[in-house]
Amino acid sequence: MRHAPSTMPRKNTAAELETERKRHQVAITKADQEASDLRGQLAAAVSELATAKAKAEAAREEAAKLRGHVEAMQAQNADLMRALADKKAK
Repeated sequence: MRHAPSTMPRKNTAAELETERKRHQVAITKADQEASDLRGQLAAAVSELATAKAKAEAAREEAAKLRGHVEAMQAQNADLMRALADKKAK
């Protein structure tokens, strides 16, 4: 006659518990290393972002200066064209 399987969980041996503890420790160590790697990658990305923002700001300033130069040259060109037209009209 067979008995019904026990509903009580079987107790782990000391060796099984130690193996499980070591497996968890390896997983924790791996996760810590991955977290450290990600922190390094994040720090590098933040630094690159700051550099890109500074370069973008410098480019915007340079573009504004160039727009000012173009506008001044267009105004000067218009003045010269008017002066030339006035001279031809005389």
